[in-house]
Amino acid sequence: MVLQGLVARRKFIYKLAHIMQPAATMPWVHQLKLPAFIIAVLGAGTANYFYIRPDIALFRAFSITREPLFIPATPVRMFLAGYFSDITWCVALCATIFFLRRKGFLETWGSLLVLTLPFLTEAAQYAHIIPGTFDWFDMVIYAAIVTTFIIFTPILKFHGYEKT
Repeated sequence: MVLQGLVARRKFIYKLAHIMQPAATMPWVHQLKLPAFIIAVLGAGTANYFYIRPDIALFRAFSITREPLFIPATPVRMFLAGYFSDITWCVALCATIFFLRRKGFLETWGSLLVLTLPFLTEAAQYAHIIPGTFDWFDMVIYAAIVTTFIIFTPILKFHGYEKT
């Protein structure tokens, strides 16, 4: 019974791969996927700020004012107000680094330097250099995202060493 299920799954995956093969041969599809993902993630984070926390400096700079969307005080609201947009911009940053590395615009050390940006902005908030609220949990989230990115993407290429 288990063997039949595995064989059926394998056949399904083979058929799915066969159906998707024409898309894989169109280079423009591959070229647009990552930039579209980056824009979508940044758009989701911006929309979250617009509806949940419209008082951020970005909107004030463009004189955009509105009342925040009312969501009762729940863990969902806490996540959306405090962490969702931070997560989206860090993920978009990592995806942008991956895209720029693939295009040959960033070297290893440049990639690692850009990956410090989330931590530097949080430290600047702590030192009151830029507006915002410092949060240790943001640092933990950034560390988790950046570590995952480094582990699962081939950005590390040092003097004869290549992470695959």
